[in-house]
Amino acid sequence: MRHFTIATSSGIVWLMLVCHFGAALIALVAGTIALSVTKGGRLHKRSGLVFTCAMIATGVLAAAISVYEGKSVVGGAFAAYLVFTAATTVTGSFFLGQMQFVPAPMRVVPLLLVLAIAPLVLLLYWLWRVRLRGRVSGLIFAE
Repeated sequence: MRHFTIATSSGIVWLMLVCHFGAALIALVAGTIALSVTKGGRLHKRSGLVFTCAMIATGVLAAAISVYEGKSVVGGAFAAYLVFTAATTVTGSFFLGQMQFVPAPMRVVPLLLVLAIAPLVLLLYWLWRVRLRGRVSGLIFAE
């Protein structure tokens, strides 16, 4: 099994490792800023968005590096998935709780209800499928 480091690699692998490391550093700084400033403020929102994008990039790059090393992509892909779904959960709560900030042409209540409730419906379906039916075939790729 191959293991690559920034010091021992070159080319595209080196670039992926440097970008992965850089994205993680950006996420750490942006996350610290988001936690340190007033919640809901301009800097909080911007640093939170930078944190989210950097964490997704970190997870995707980790998955790509794992593939190149011949390992499983589950860890990196799962991390990116968790960050993405957390960010969309915040957007989902925005649809109903902050309707006055949605542009008037898009303020169609049935559409906003569907967008706000869809994540819950999908979550309940997924729990039913995985936990009650116990079928996770094809989801996990083992070595």
